[in-house]
Amino acid sequence: MGSATRPQAGIPVTYGTALFGLKDRGRLKPGETVAVLGPPAALALRLVEIAKLMGGRVIAVASSAEKLAVAKAHGAAEGIDHQTDDLKLRLKELTGGTGVDVLYDCVGGPHAEPALRAVAWRDAISWSASPPAKLHAFRSTS
Repeated sequence: MGSATRPQAGIPVTYGTALFGLKDRGRLKPGETVAVLGPPAALALRLVEIAKLMGGRVIAVASSAEKLAVAKAHGAAEGIDHQTDDLKLRLKELTGGTGVDVLYDCVGGPHAEPALRAVAWRDAISWSASPPAKLHAFRSTS
């Protein structure tokens, strides 16, 4: 298998995972806000692209201005540097205090909890997780 075909092999995996997470698990609707943790990882960038195509407003969460610039180049409307900003506070500010409609965490770790605390809570909860409890897509539903 030549090196020219390797990048193409990941297309169905990354875009398929992004679409499943946003559409089937997150049930993202046009006009809703989704926070994506993890750009510029491949899956996170696909999530940004798909969420924007679905009519969502994307807030990217990453560890540097350079990584956020990449996410914005792929369609993120806003960016939060979790190294310098209070993640929960900034997510609430960027959503007018209501919180995000969908949260997708590609990396897990210490930033999942503050992001989860900035979700727009409703009546029920839906999520997709894989061991070791790495949150993928989360949506509080009515």
